[in-house]
Amino acid sequence: MLAGHRDLLPLLLGDIYSQRQAASLPLLLEGLEDCGRALAAARHTDPAPLLAELGLQLEHLVEEEVVAPLCRDIETELRLSVHQAAGLQLADRNPFRQAPAVLLPFLRLPALSVLGKRLHLKARVEHYLAATFYNLATVSLGNWRTYGAMRQLAATRLGLDTVPDRLPAQVLH
Repeated sequence: MLAGHRDLLPLLLGDIYSQRQAASLPLLLEGLEDCGRALAAARHTDPAPLLAELGLQLEHLVEEEVVAPLCRDIETELRLSVHQAAGLQLADRNPFRQAPAVLLPFLRLPALSVLGKRLHLKARVEHYLAATFYNLATVSLGNWRTYGAMRQLAATRLGLDTVPDRLPAQVLH
């Protein structure tokens, strides 16, 4: 394992996301690919277990520091937009912090390489939203319109393709 990565990488990844510097993420991961290539050339031990462990830890860090916050922020933005459109009184929101302005560059990134494995941020967000909308709609069937509106907003505003939940719009008693 790379010495010092446990402290530095979460900070770097978190900073890239919090500063909304989507273009820096592929550069950082490419640098880590170089570290993986250097580790693969190790002669003192079998590099395969080391590379596997490094890959798992990098995937976990990217998931924790970039993917999860991106998914949560997009869901929150969609929810606030739908509620604001429904006429609920929300505090004024900063237009420079809304999803299309600052989160869209992360969704437009090409597939990222994490030690040979491909990571598609857009696909991860689509999967998260589809699962979340389905799970929440099954728990509360009365909110199916809200999640349908959020799904439509995700498609039109962000270009995200979430699978329709195919749940009944109402139930008969």
